Amino acid sequence: MLFVVVMGLGAGYLYMTKGSTAEVLVLDREVAAGQMIGEEDLASAQVAGVSDAVPIEELGEVLGMRVVNGLVAGQVLTRGALTSEPVPGLGDRVVAVRLEVGRVPATLSAGSMVNVLAVPPAGDAGDEEALDSPSSLTSGARVHDVREAVDGSVVVSLLVSESEADQVAAYSAAGRVTVVQASVTGE
Repeated sequence: MLFVVVMGLGAGYLYMTKGSTAEVLVLDREVAAGQMIGEEDLASAQVAGVSDAVPIEELGEVLGMRVVNGLVAGQVLTRGALTSEPVPGLGDRVVAVRLEVGRVPATLSAGSMVNVLAVPPAGDAGDEEALDSPSSLTSGARVHDVREAVDGSVVVSLLVSESEADQVAAYSAAGRVTVVQASVTGE
């Protein structure tokens, strides 16, 4: 009996919210961060509850804009996902960081904010002082892309300031970095 009541309430909710759907733009295929949006990248769908979604009527306005973070097929296109500026922007660089399992949070995705720390190479405990107070190579870097490598490691592309890019790249090449996922709000 409870099942019938729950199903009835669910059907009623769906019926009531059906009238508040809007036709919006969605991704028809994966688009990498920094790429320009073309008509072939987009489709439309009826959705409800996505306040920042781009209505189908604004198709012409989004063509040629760039994607801030990588987007996947089926994802609703939002205004916050687009920029007219090149990615990376002036004063920024994209740095690839290869991380062994255990040095990257499982919840990391494009758009996440991270701090990059200098750590001893894998298998080397280093000195206690370095472990107790690791050096921060950059704070508040934005994840541009996350890919799993064939060997099981994770390659994270980070958007960092131009002044920090070389040091992050050098420490990464030496296998001496780890990332800590930061709060989106900076709290």
